[in-house]
Amino acid sequence: MFGDLEGEKDDSTDILGQWNPVPHRGLRAGALQHLVDAMGYGMVLMYIGHKLSMVPLTDHTPSKHERNRQIRARCIKGETVVELAQAFGISQQRVSQTLRGQRK
Repeated sequence: MFGDLEGEKDDSTDILGQWNPVPHRGLRAGALQHLVDAMGYGMVLMYIGHKLSMVPLTDHTPSKHERNRQIRARCIKGETVVELAQAFGISQQRVSQTLRGQRK
């Protein structure tokens, strides 16, 4: 059934006896024994042939250096952390980290 391989029996039912058009053949013995290996292999397959950009992909994404400079300048002018977070679409914690000079 469905292109059986020579010498294979017909396993067209699963454990519960329900019909299964594609019999389970399992994985090779040494194939991706750890989740980390499987995830890494998947990432390689996803990004194979892609070049990663080192700059923002659009003009709508300002660099973080420019954003941080604007945050510091507006804070000096008297804007609060809450106002700055809303204006830049980031969390209040990120604004505070920027003002303290912490990098992430």
